[in-house]
Amino acid sequence: MCGIAGVINGQDCKNEIFEILSKMKHRGPDNIGVAENEYSSIGMCQLKIISPKQIVDKIPFIISTDLNCVYNGEVYGNKFEFATDEVRFLFNNYSNKHSTDSMNVFAVQESNGISVYRDKFGIKPAFYKIDANCPSHISFASEIKALVSNKEKINMDAIYEIMCYGVPLQNKTIFENVFSIKPNSSIYFNKSGENECEDLCEYMSEENLSLKDAINETVKNCLVGNRKLGLALSGGVDSIIIANVLNELEVKNLEVISIHVQGTDDYIDDLSKLCMPEDGSWKTWSLSVVEFGPEDFVNVFEKSVKIFGSPSYMTSIPLYYVLAKKAHELNVVVLLTGEGADELFLGYQTYANITDETDYISDIIMTGKKRKYLETLIGRNNVDAALDRFLGEFPTKLDDISCLKKIENSISLGPLLLRTDHLLMAFSIEGRTPYLHGSIPKLAEKYNYNELVRDGVTKRPLYNLLKEINDKYEVMPKKAFRTPILDWFSDELFKWVQDTMNSYRQLFNDFFIDSTCIEFLLSRVKSRDVNATNIIYMLLTIGACFNCEVDKNE
Repeated sequence: MCGIAGVINGQDCKNEIFEILSKMKHRGPDNIGVAENEYSSIGMCQLKIISPKQIVDKIPFIISTDLNCVYNGEVYGNKFEFATDEVRFLFNNYSNKHSTDSMNVFAVQESNGISVYRDKFGIKPAFYKIDANCPSHISFASEIKALVSNKEKINMDAIYEIMCYGVPLQNKTIFENVFSIKPNSSIYFNKSGENECEDLCEYMSEENLSLKDAINETVKNCLVGNRKLGLALSGGVDSIIIANVLNELEVKNLEVISIHVQGTDDYIDDLSKLCMPEDGSWKTWSLSVVEFGPEDFVNVFEKSVKIFGSPSYMTSIPLYYVLAKKAHELNVVVLLTGEGADELFLGYQTYANITDETDYISDIIMTGKKRKYLETLIGRNNVDAALDRFLGEFPTKLDDISCLKKIENSISLGPLLLRTDHLLMAFSIEGRTPYLHGSIPKLAEKYNYNELVRDGVTKRPLYNLLKEINDKYEVMPKKAFRTPILDWFSDELFKWVQDTMNSYRQLFNDFFIDSTCIEFLLSRVKSRDVNATNIIYMLLTIGACFNCEVDKNE
């Protein structure tokens, strides 16, 4: 895991690349390296997953006399003696436009330009910036904040899209000249400043495995490295399956972290509650339970949103901050998480009652009074325009399960993966997502809706598997990993919400957000209005993102 960057056609590429990398030193505290030619520079700061004393590879990696490579991530299912072997494997696949079973962003510096490749699901982030004053001057990096200054122009269309759907569409970011590189694609920046994007061929996985064997295989592959290993464990089926597999694989001395959000019960306070065999390796594991209440939320909210780097409806962002902080305190360098299972196996409770007539906009993402509130807050024209852009990119009638999964991979999974990467890497921790690797995604595609959702219980195949692995486990509906803002904002934190919103008042005016509507929404928060509370949280994240009083590099 690393931070990578590149610059082409800069006035001083070498100094610029070092400046970009210096803003990402948390991503790679163990090593740093830069390569340059007449037109460009590439570089990386490295977090070594194999003990630093055992690694001698020089970075950037040299493929030939005129080809230098940097990459951020891991390749699974192959054993490499040296990192340079892994780089050559990636280069051979990506140069033929073939994806791999990996989570990575891979960049190749050639004599006339730079090619950048991104993994299938976009597990590892990649952004590029086009200089507004000199379009041939292009830079890219693992994090947006490494590319921007305080003078960047805000992309208001992206802000309005985030307020409507939770994410910017069409690879936009919150800044006018900064873009996200599309998952499962390559982009080539040449010395003339032109860029060309191509989709990659899909990785061909083994489809004859059972779901149990596929998960066992991917969890085992995700154990590569010898730095301290951790597991983020909730009371949900995704992470409990991973825990059972780790026990079967006889993994020892695992650091297990569970977040107890005040007023909820979606956590584990005793590993014996997982009902694993008494003689298992789990007896060597250590469990840390992190308590999280309203005061903790206030203490970490703004800094956690700053690290995430974008406005969001995800109330789990502060939770991930305390998860990462605890993992860091325990010297964890690799943390396994359950991200992706909900999108692959339809895990969210909103999926429980989908029919052929379900409309994604009105029935799932813009329910109740949300649209009315947003039209008053930012103007009907802006909401309608954001809707038109959504309709230009996605179908909204969910008469085919593949339509839903396509939307969810962009609208839901993308932000979750960015949260996992940025919040963990802020503490120099590599997050790994077993459900998004190996044969699991292909196997998930084979299930129809009735196999995935039945009797109000979502992601049925995973619950069935857990019963097969551990027949003492009882099936329960999914519980979301979220801050209970409906309870906290209407009670203990209401004054904090009011005061914080007031502190952002000038910023909201600059963004043409209606102040009268904000006051109305605050009154609805006190009345426990779900839509109003969610929008106020979104506005708080907008304020946190653009509030200069918090250090952007914190």
